[in-house]
Amino acid sequence: ATVDVKVFAIEMVYVPAGSFDVGSGGTESGSFTNGSWSSGATIPLLISSESELTIAPSTGNLWGTSTSGNSTIGGEGTLPDAFPKGYAAFYCQKYEISQQQYVDFLNTLTSAQASTRYPNATTNRHAITVSGGVYSTTNPYVACNFLSWMDGAAYSDWAGLRPMTELEFEKACRGTVTPVANEYAWGTATVASSAYTLENPGATNEGIASNYSTSAGNASYDITDGSIDGPLRVGIFAANADNSGRITAGASYYGIMELSGNLWERAVTVGNATGRDFTGLHGNGALSTNGHANETDWPGLTGGEVTGATGSGFRGGHWNGGATIMRVSDRYYAAYAPAIIIRFVSFGFRAVRVAPAP
Repeated sequence: ATVDVKVFAIEMVYVPAGSFDVGSGGTESGSFTNGSWSSGATIPLLISSESELTIAPSTGNLWGTSTSGNSTIGGEGTLPDAFPKGYAAFYCQKYEISQQQYVDFLNTLTSAQASTRYPNATTNRHAITVSGGVYSTTNPYVACNFLSWMDGAAYSDWAGLRPMTELEFEKACRGTVTPVANEYAWGTATVASSAYTLENPGATNEGIASNYSTSAGNASYDITDGSIDGPLRVGIFAANADNSGRITAGASYYGIMELSGNLWERAVTVGNATGRDFTGLHGNGALSTNGHANETDWPGLTGGEVTGATGSGFRGGHWNGGATIMRVSDRYYAAYAPAIIIRFVSFGFRAVRVAPAP
């Protein structure tokens, strides 16, 4: 038989094994905290292994400042040994999925599969179109918005990756250093506060033309996005001529980009039983005939296909949201799985993969 071979590289960042804290000692919505907390600022909890973790309002256990709504920690219980807690080494996509990466994905699927996975949106800088069964975009380097949980899960399955968990999100942002109260992914509690303008929009060198902060962290959120009205090129802040390091680049402890702002990060939640049952299986490269991910323990699995979002949530904020939800430990929507709006202007995705044991 004739076989077409295509190779796609996805830049990943190695997050090494090691202990880290969840919760910053700040006042973020629904934040993780040591179970000894009762009110006020949170108490960071050290995650020191991948062993079973007790969820309870008592000293030394994982707990949260919210027990209801979209930021809930859920009821008392456990995170099993198999749930990825961020202590073990893993690889994380350096950038949110770009529009070109998503186009490459669509163009390897059958027409039926691609039709299921095509967002078909033409606003807020989303520029993926289809002609004659071939997908393309005029914004190839811009982060891909309008991705549902199901879209991101399908991409992850196809790429041999998997969704990240809430705990892995905080590790990827904060690393192993002492938390800073109310910090963003770049490790401080300060953020740029003037509207950006763009130069070379849509190009490989799309950059910030004006109001790039030379002291505070740069990120795309409602104030800085201004009239841009959509997500920015992935990695945009690191390439600016005024960039002086991690803070102004808006980079995480490990150099992962845009974990605060640009598009929501979709993570497996700790806030309900479905999320807690996640065991971290990797995708196997094959989707269902209908174009859905089909890994057995992924959130949203129904009838052998990921067609829902229960067990997932949102972290890290987005281009048309406020600054506070961009904070590393903010869980404002950490347990929220929308039942009606499955694709939206601020929904993106980023996947991970467990690193081989040394």
